[in-house]
Amino acid sequence: MVTGHRLVYEVAHGPIPDGMVIDHICHHPETCEGGHLCPHRGCINPDHLAAVEPAVKTSTARAARRRPEFCKDGHKFTSENTYTDNRGSRHCRTCAAERARAKRPTPQKQVREVCRNGHPLTKDNISTGPDGKGRRCLTCSRARSARYERKLRAT
Repeated sequence: MVTGHRLVYEVAHGPIPDGMVIDHICHHPETCEGGHLCPHRGCINPDHLAAVEPAVKTSTARAARRRPEFCKDGHKFTSENTYTDNRGSRHCRTCAAERARAKRPTPQKQVREVCRNGHPLTKDNISTGPDGKGRRCLTCSRARSARYERKLRAT
């Protein structure tokens, strides 16, 4: 069992020299972060493959995994703008705030048409507080007052 890029290299260039490994020279650490999502991992173009010493391949792989200076939206990773999750991954606070803001529904003031007891809240059936704020159902207020007065008379 042999990987595709090793097979293509051997067909195009001959056997791999002892102590050497195959590296994708089309992979540039400055433009690609590497890892399993790297588009160069599947490259089998013989012109993009080279036999290199393991130390050379390791140094380019490490450079590819180096921590980026900016998030994917271009915000700089600074101590004020960066937080680390419980898995050790860095995240941009600016992007997180934008995502949270986008998820929040836009507040819309709901105006109820009936009170909790089902009485219609029309102009004639609404009372406001002394400061002009708040809306109370007059029917419910009168009923509360009547119950209170009956309670006082009973004692």
